Amino acid sequence: MGRRRRIIVDPQTWLEVEVPDFATDVEALERSRRLSRGAVQSVRMEPDYGLVLPLWPADIEATTDIERRLPDDIVRGLMLWQAKFEDGYVVATAWRSDMLRNEWLAQGERLFAVVHEILWSDFEVLPSFRSHR
Repeated sequence: MGRRRRIIVDPQTWLEVEVPDFATDVEALERSRRLSRGAVQSVRMEPDYGLVLPLWPADIEATTDIERRLPDDIVRGLMLWQAKFEDGYVVATAWRSDMLRNEWLAQGERLFAVVHEILWSDFEVLPSFRSHR
């Protein structure tokens, strides 16, 4: 089942604001206003060789806060997803097989949805891993 996409209009700025299905209108408006002030940091979700956790916050100081917010099972899932990347992707030739790539992408999408929801209030999680198609 896909996520609902609902749009409201901020009565202060007249900008459209997307309200995810896990947030209230008030939460979405507050986040949108913080985002416009630069108070919501970006975090890229993207693997690379030698990482433990494939999350790249714009401010490295935020790493501890991010790790603290994520449940242990999600941290383990991200670590396994990272390891699957290192085992299946070769820079010179790309993915060892379409099956490995497809499994990895599907797992990444599932993890992204959870990480995005958990960090949404204070972080803009960017699914940079999609470039590894």
